[in-house]
Amino acid sequence: MTLNNDVKSINCTACGAGLDVLGGGRVTTHICPYCGTELDATDDYRALKRFNDKPRPKTPFPIGTIGEIKGVQYTVIGLLEHVEYWNGRSWAWLDHQLYSPTHGYAWITLEEGHCTFSRRFRRPITWMSPDWVERAETRPVVYAGGGRYNYYETTESEINYAEGEFSWQPRKHDKTLTVSAMSDTQMLSFSQTGSEREVTLTTYLSADDIAQGFGPGLKLKPGRVHPLQPFKQGPNSKFLQSASAIYAVICVLVLFVLSTQTGREVYADYAISRAELPYQAPLQNLKAGELVELTLSGNGVNTWSGFELEITSPEDEVLFTAGRAVERYSGRDADGNWSEGRNSAQLSFRAPVSGDYVLYLDLDSEEVWRASGASKPRGWTELGLTVRSGIMHVGWLMLAALGFGGVAAWPWLRANRHHKARWRRSDWTDED
Repeated sequence: MTLNNDVKSINCTACGAGLDVLGGGRVTTHICPYCGTELDATDDYRALKRFNDKPRPKTPFPIGTIGEIKGVQYTVIGLLEHVEYWNGRSWAWLDHQLYSPTHGYAWITLEEGHCTFSRRFRRPITWMSPDWVERAETRPVVYAGGGRYNYYETTESEINYAEGEFSWQPRKHDKTLTVSAMSDTQMLSFSQTGSEREVTLTTYLSADDIAQGFGPGLKLKPGRVHPLQPFKQGPNSKFLQSASAIYAVICVLVLFVLSTQTGREVYADYAISRAELPYQAPLQNLKAGELVELTLSGNGVNTWSGFELEITSPEDEVLFTAGRAVERYSGRDADGNWSEGRNSAQLSFRAPVSGDYVLYLDLDSEEVWRASGASKPRGWTELGLTVRSGIMHVGWLMLAALGFGGVAAWPWLRANRHHKARWRRSDWTDED
């Protein structure tokens, strides 16, 4: 950041303070930062009236600051503080009038730590008025320079503080009604103060833009997402998104293929009676490392049956003992018929060695459930037992697919969240 030393200067005709003249030949008003007197730059800086009675707002761009924006060197020549009041709340922002001998006048606006750059829009365009917005049934749209601008908000602000040089005459407490419309990267503002109308085009200045143009010493602390703030992805975001999406698709395809492989049937008996318990089932030709799945199924109602299962290895040693419950409940209440439980249970294990195994099955305990509205209890009369080997458990593959899918979707979710944050302060509501 530097200050322009190659300037003319004047003395304030009210307080005598020395003032730099920075703004070129179109300046009409100069407001003294020391005494707040408004001077007429077109009439030998004649004192017109006292403008300021408030302390100067803090800004990282004091008058005289020189910086480069979009390849053009500008000097800060004026400072305005605008305030908007609504519903008992107030919002303030600072407009800095800029001057370039080659490109004329522009503005840097500082609001909640964000900086934007504005210039007058001189192309023909349809004027977006508050009346149009009030009458519109869908969000109003204007087109300019090949871009589509959607209505954003209507604001009414007033000048609260001013100092420096201006190409127009600021008046304290003059109210400006502004209708804003926004594209993906720019905003058009249709402003009216009294009978004067102006359209400005605004773009966002990132922290890098400010650092490159004005130096790295500025300590701006942006708050919430600005309407014009672009979404910033990580350097490897697109690669991670594409790679994760590919891996997610591969996982889904493999998951589909494996889910069709139900293994081979080792044993099946669908009509084991109570009289046959304890029951013994041979599990022949199991292969080392393969997954074996046992399924028990009963036909009881409002009963709970606990079974004990014991597996012995080809060496006739107990491999493990486990318990499983088969239960199902049903009845009727004020909401209608209901049921709970599947009347089945499963047990899985991996065969440590190849060979013939034996399953021992017995009833360990049993209970009956009786309650108001419940169906009449009925104990099981037949028990089904199926054993399959070579089962493929694909739960891990499903988790992998979800994980890769989440990584692929995360940048999109962040971008969508950012987009919603940009439009969150819009005062347009879509009616049902």
